[in-house]
Amino acid sequence: MESKTKLFGHPVHPMLIPFPLGLLGMPVIFDLLAMFFSTCSTMA
Repeated sequence: MESKTKLFGHPVHPMLIPFPLGLLGMPVIFDLLAMFFSTCSTMA
């Protein structure tokens, strides 16, 4: 089965898969950074 969507002759789908997987852990990292660097006492 050949990909219909190509960019310079390479299939696009395998190039896009790492983005959602890589961004899956970012909310946890940003929450930890916010807790560590937070100086505001009203943070929920």
